[in-house]
Amino acid sequence: MRKIWSRLVREGIRQRQRNAERYEARHRFEREKRATQEIRHRICEQHNRIPWLIGALSKTDPTTAARLLLKRVDIAAENIGDLLKMFPCKKAGSLRSFELQSSGQVLSRSPNTM
Repeated sequence: MRKIWSRLVREGIRQRQRNAERYEARHRFEREKRATQEIRHRICEQHNRIPWLIGALSKTDPTTAARLLLKRVDIAAENIGDLLKMFPCKKAGSLRSFELQSSGQVLSRSPNTM
């Protein structure tokens, strides 16, 4: 009788430990799920804020707004009503070369290399 009783007690203890582990695993999963949802929410807020900022910037500096929007530096833009007209920049070559004198040395430079 004593052996049966002690075996039942041990099984009960093991069962409580397993239940506690399952509860902890479920609780940890729920915490991670809430944290993931919070991170996704913050990412969406930031993502939605960027187009708003670019739109506001386009009113005062359309070229910078277009460059941010397209992630390019070889374009220019202008506002036409509510539209942002974008066009490629023209490549400007150097107009002339000139020389710099620094501590007795003459350095030849062109405007594109400065």
